[in-house]
Amino acid sequence: MRTGAAIRIPEIYAVFGVPDRLYLIMEFIQTDHIASDLQRARAISDIASIEVPLDISPGPVGGGCIHMTNFWDDGISDVDYPSIQDLAGHLNRVLEVFARHRKLDRIDFSHERMVCCYTDLKKAHFLVDADGQLWVSAFRQVNFLPETFMYFALSKQLVSRDSLPPEYYGMIPITSTQNLQALSAARLVSGR
Repeated sequence: MRTGAAIRIPEIYAVFGVPDRLYLIMEFIQTDHIASDLQRARAISDIASIEVPLDISPGPVGGGCIHMTNFWDDGISDVDYPSIQDLAGHLNRVLEVFARHRKLDRIDFSHERMVCCYTDLKKAHFLVDADGQLWVSAFRQVNFLPETFMYFALSKQLVSRDSLPPEYYGMIPITSTQNLQALSAARLVSGR
């Protein structure tokens, strides 16, 4: 467990898998209740504020395909993107092929910061223990991505009972949403 942090993350003791399943053995946390929306917004803000290494590729810590269930059909990108330019290029090709009948802006991440995006926003992943300490779990969908992806995750979860109300979005350090419409269109035309 991290100490002295605004949020705590359970320690992972072991990870093992069988075909199509991954299992974690992690620290037991005696929780008292689910975090409030304000606590969730603060936790998401803390995660989004993590300093991103300059030479990082889009995707999870350690590299690999992007995990984001509300964007890709099976929750994982089919491609491991070496750069944000490669990611934007792929999404623009998707738009060109599938959205020819619509005039859409091209996706351009060149003016966006990369942020640490926590996109699995279910309330059950934000728990408070008896001492009032906030715990966050379920980090499979944490990726370093252009900041529009974080706003996309927030805006696309509005139909869920786990939704973070829009009045809390301002707490999350996102300064650019210029690609949101095109990113949403790329998601829709790619079958999601």
